[in-house]
Amino acid sequence: MKGLIIVILTVIGIIILSACTEKGGEEGILAEPSRLSDNLPNNYSSQEVSFVISTNSEPVKAPARDLFLEITNTGAQPIEYEPGVFYEKMVDGNWHRVLDDNNSVYADILYVIPSGETDKLNLPLENFEHRFSEGTYRIIKTFEVSDKEKVTLSVQFIVEG
Repeated sequence: MKGLIIVILTVIGIIILSACTEKGGEEGILAEPSRLSDNLPNNYSSQEVSFVISTNSEPVKAPARDLFLEITNTGAQPIEYEPGVFYEKMVDGNWHRVLDDNNSVYADILYVIPSGETDKLNLPLENFEHRFSEGTYRIIKTFEVSDKEKVTLSVQFIVEG
């Protein structure tokens, strides 16, 4: 009887683990489909604050190892942001989050970009089990534009073979 209970519990555990398993395999780990909009903007503008994000305009060669993200302050007021981005990959018409294999933690630092200036962030990809193989990806960055408002922007990039 104990043997049967152990087998049943093992099977249940495998079923639960397989239900929680992320998309991946050889390419690495991708989460379930994103809950974010498919059409996130790459810019934000209000009466007080205005900025745009951009990245590599040319396709990146697979496996991608380094990217950059530029944040340009196009408004009259300085903007502030914290480090930290995440990535999503388009798979079968849906965005899937690329999971960080090492669970990177970003320092609690606040950066300031004066009006008319640009910060260029280097985004190393070595912390990811996912190899950033061929496909369409997007970088997701959230900004707190006021005490009551956060805005999430994205910019796409392509990885070619």
